[in-house]
Amino acid sequence: MDSNLLFFTGFEGCTSTTDLRQLFHHLEGYAGGSYTVRYSATEGYWGSKAMLCHDVSDAFASIYYKNLYQVYVGGHIKIRTYSSTIDVYIRTGGNIQVNLVQDELMRVYVSGQVFDISVPVIFGVYYHYEAFVDTVTGTVIIKINGVEEFNQSGFAMNSSEIYRIRWGRQIYDNLWVHKTKSLGMAICNYSVPVADGYYNAFSGEFTAHNDSETFYDKLASNDGDTTYIHSSVPDAKFSCEYAEIPQGFQAVGWAMQTKLKNTTGGGLLYNKDLLRYENVDYIQKAVPVPDVYSNRIPYRTHYSTAPDGTELTRDKLNVIEFGSTLVEDPS
Repeated sequence: MDSNLLFFTGFEGCTSTTDLRQLFHHLEGYAGGSYTVRYSATEGYWGSKAMLCHDVSDAFASIYYKNLYQVYVGGHIKIRTYSSTIDVYIRTGGNIQVNLVQDELMRVYVSGQVFDISVPVIFGVYYHYEAFVDTVTGTVIIKINGVEEFNQSGFAMNSSEIYRIRWGRQIYDNLWVHKTKSLGMAICNYSVPVADGYYNAFSGEFTAHNDSETFYDKLASNDGDTTYIHSSVPDAKFSCEYAEIPQGFQAVGWAMQTKLKNTTGGGLLYNKDLLRYENVDYIQKAVPVPDVYSNRIPYRTHYSTAPDGTELTRDKLNVIEFGSTLVEDPS
């Protein structure tokens, strides 16, 4: 199963600004005693959830990478002010910057050079942007609403490492980052458990809050300590069936968010995400179990293939059971 999908979110699993901020490595912009990157439940594409970076000119959210020399970045962006910049930065170790900026028309900045592109800026309208950068060939390609607006190679990037991707100064939804391919105008669909899976409440390894006979509904609520499942059994497993991706959509990738915490200070200190597909368990790498619920990056996994490594399709994604196994040893 490949991990070339580096980031994918429509913020649908978030219920607060705290949740949203935990998706990123670094935030910039601070005013009134708080960071100015914020969450919205209604400002997103199709009236869904979104990230707000437009209140002050220096509100940014960043993710850092290593050993990255080619990258595709995409998402939806709503322009809220003509006096600010659509900062979709791809910054490399060679001090190269690729930015989409606006002032009546959109512009691309590469290595200090400025290039106009023929897309007029309209206040309050969502655009879909996509940027491709290859620092080995010095290539930059920009697409707006699926149309290629800029394509040029030969920039002196000197095979520099791309170490940071930054979003800021506007409103964002459906963000994705991929190493090897474009996801196009992707939409993030949020799915929750709808049934207990193969490893269910009757296995005896997990117990549902209030001794319920089912636990999928305790996970679907995403309400912290109000409803939950728990276990102290080594190698305990659970899995759930999830709501299907609607007809008419093509699956291009998926992200899994596991929220859990350790309440004992010892015992089962590590979690491994469990994917059950065609009667086979695919166990992922171990991550430490935190002592508070967290949206942070170690507790999110991103993939663009089926668990067995084959091409991802909607039908395959719809039959995967998602869950966890708790272990004492991370090996």
